[in-house]
Amino acid sequence: MPNLRRILLIEDDPDIAELLQRKLTKGFGAEVDVCTDGALGLARARAAAYDLILCDLVLPGMDGLEVARQLKQPPTPVGAPLLFLTASKASAFRDRPPSAYGAVGAISKPVDLRTLCGLIQEQLEAAGV
Repeated sequence: MPNLRRILLIEDDPDIAELLQRKLTKGFGAEVDVCTDGALGLARARAAAYDLILCDLVLPGMDGLEVARQLKQPPTPVGAPLLFLTASKASAFRDRPPSAYGAVGAISKPVDLRTLCGLIQEQLEAAGV
């Protein structure tokens, strides 16, 4: 599995953020930046180049759906693939799929790390990273 350049993780739960950061850094070879709220994550995504963005749906202040919407807005749309993290995938995307929000997919919490790594690998290969 090739080393990744950069992943932005927008997650307000410190335990989940630490687990994912550790797994993606050590087990997947990624450089992972963590933001604990949507507005900070959006600012970071616009300020630096990332290969992938993982974003929780439920965040303080700006939620993940608003982050996704803002990521695509001018003057600085962000082109990195976006994967949602959610505690309730079935209810969150009952009416509209993740792609309707500009995301490439969603993964349910608790996160199955193998599934997450597989989704990340697919997205990076598709993007030529």
